[in-house]
Amino acid sequence: MKHNRLCCFEINSIRKVRMGIKCLMVGMLVVLILIVASSGGSFQEHGVDELKDGAEDDNTGGPVLIFERTSIGAVENDPPNPTSFSIDQEWMVTEIKTYHWNYGQGKAPEIIGLQDEGGKILGMWIASGEPGYGGVPDAYWTAKPNLALQPGTYTIFDSDPVTWSHNWETNGEGIVWVHGQLSKVSEPATRDAKGPLFIDDFNDGDMAGWNVGGLLGNWSLSMVSAQDGVLRQNSNDYGGSEGVEGTYVGTYVIAGDPSWRNYELQVRVRPVDNDGIGLLFRYGDSSNYYRFLWVGDESSAGPLRRLDKIADGVQMVLKLDGDEGKDARYDPERWYSLKVSLDGDVIGIYIDDVLWGEVQDGEIERGAVGLFSYAQVGAEFDDVVVRVKAPSPAGLSSSKDLMTLNRTFEVGQNPTTEQKTDAYATTSQVWFDKGFFAQSIGDYEGALENFDKAIEEDPNFKDAWIVKGNVFTYMERYDDALEAYEQALEIDQDDGSVWELKGLTLSMLERYDESMKAFEEAERLSGDGWGSSEYGGEVLIDAPPGGWEGVVPGVAI
Repeated sequence: MKHNRLCCFEINSIRKVRMGIKCLMVGMLVVLILIVASSGGSFQEHGVDELKDGAEDDNTGGPVLIFERTSIGAVENDPPNPTSFSIDQEWMVTEIKTYHWNYGQGKAPEIIGLQDEGGKILGMWIASGEPGYGGVPDAYWTAKPNLALQPGTYTIFDSDPVTWSHNWETNGEGIVWVHGQLSKVSEPATRDAKGPLFIDDFNDGDMAGWNVGGLLGNWSLSMVSAQDGVLRQNSNDYGGSEGVEGTYVGTYVIAGDPSWRNYELQVRVRPVDNDGIGLLFRYGDSSNYYRFLWVGDESSAGPLRRLDKIADGVQMVLKLDGDEGKDARYDPERWYSLKVSLDGDVIGIYIDDVLWGEVQDGEIERGAVGLFSYAQVGAEFDDVVVRVKAPSPAGLSSSKDLMTLNRTFEVGQNPTTEQKTDAYATTSQVWFDKGFFAQSIGDYEGALENFDKAIEEDPNFKDAWIVKGNVFTYMERYDDALEAYEQALEIDQDDGSVWELKGLTLSMLERYDESMKAFEEAERLSGDGWGSSEYGGEVLIDAPPGGWEGVVPGVAI
């Protein structure tokens, strides 16, 4: 099930800040905001403990240390400079470890990612945690990409940079270790044509080789029994638009070789509610791939089953069935077998071994495979198998299966009068989704550029103004954030959440009287006061060390 539709994923951090400030402002709101806003930056008492993973450099062909940025001195949080490294030959990166001392508190592990020198995101991987110096919990984050890198320069990013450790010895770059081994990539053409290219039944309890894409999600292995595991997606993350041409931005994991061309992908999938599941294939990067999407019922503008092509970031619907047929629904809690057959430019989709549809499209020629979830808490995937499929001279089974919905628009294209309404909705949403993703990985400048393009297409796109304001807030550009929130209020004066954001921003600008009035207006519109959550009971603030007991308004924590 989905919750508040207003950018439920990407403004979680700013909501925490906003609600936290309001909780502490009892009696002396404005003074405490100023103190919280100006706190932090002191050096910590301990440097980096010795490396814990036990993977030492050797000459036996196993993983070796490719790169490290470390220090034995005192450290602080939030590296001001990008953490990058260069390689002059092809390496298989097996492990990336970052350090989160965080004033002796550690930090629950999240995501570690890699970006190439052209700005392309190569992958985002779920990290595990290990204790650090003095038993600090989760001071070390470890991700296992198992990703082949060509010679070049790469930048490491961390989903929580504000707790990532650095100091003067690291030149303001995050503390990190990268391990790997010289790559030995075998060509797919040399594989046994009858044997599998890839198999994962998740029974080993290991997600090695799977890389997170799209929204962050919460992917983990779940052991049904001692010898039987499944891959489960445990978050309600979703974004974008819905409907027959909706973008349905979700979370996914990718595995396999980007050079794969003709193959069959077969997966068992168990949806647990009425939103979306799917498969990705011929995945080159986040802007180029095919997707089979299955939405369960009306709660997410379904039911529908759809084959999409995303090429250069522009989505085209290649095949659709929807509301008219009961077959478009799925039964939650039931296991389904989904199969994709790729034979040259012929794409076939099977559900429980019955052909759903066959389409001819060869624009994206090769790529890896992926598992997709849209607003599904608890969706399960199992028994992933990829097999070589020899090219066939046979054509499509029937011409009627070539149905293509050509209702798509190039980004920036000026639509005709007849297309105006649909085009504005489609094009502005494409730019919004791009900004949404850029913001989620910390590319704030890229996010702003895309939100500006969304607003240029549709000046009344309220959510784009709101999230643009949130990005400015993350960047501490409070005057710009205030202007964006005020533009959103020009569109909808009765949105209490925007009044709250405006109040927070005014307080950061030390315009305290105006800040109080904005918070009062937010309370009037919400009708439930600051002490109640408008986000479905979600806990929106983390308690300070030691809890709330004894906290005095106006006194620094």
